[in-house]
Amino acid sequence: QNSRSTVCDNHLPLKLSILVIAFSLIMTFKAGLIGGIMGTSVHFGALAISKLPLSRMPWCHVGYFIVGAYVGNFYEREEKRLLDEVNNMRTSTGLPPIIGSQILLPGMMGEKK
Repeated sequence: QNSRSTVCDNHLPLKLSILVIAFSLIMTFKAGLIGGIMGTSVHFGALAISKLPLSRMPWCHVGYFIVGAYVGNFYEREEKRLLDEVNNMRTSTGLPPIIGSQILLPGMMGEKK
């Protein structure tokens, strides 16, 4: 049993890194999708408020979706950067990282569970 547990333990970092990469890609996809939906919703809302047909200027639906997706991804990157910066400042003053950093952004802080 000892040899079997060491074999499983040797593959644990690889499995964990694959899960972290998959989770970060899913988060990026979700941020882009939610941002795109919000961008398109802004355009539909502006047309509805103006009492214009929703099918007017359909290229703007795509444009607002792309801009919203970019903003969603930008927000996620900034959140990671700010959390990393705050944790670095806390570490330099002798404080532990923010509680739940690993839960909020798994794998981004280099922490281990």
